[in-house]
Amino acid sequence: MVHVNETIIIQSSSPKMAEWVKRLKAHKAEQLEKLRNVEKCDFEFQF
Repeated sequence: MVHVNETIIIQSSSPKMAEWVKRLKAHKAEQLEKLRNVEKCDFEFQF
């Protein structure tokens, strides 16, 4: 199981910054979705 708990709080009056944060969060959600899909496979750890 991969647990990612991350909160991004940015206070800014700039709409450009708000747009960037929105895109960043969307990208992060996409990455998490990919991780969940990979998670269904069995991982083999070799030491």
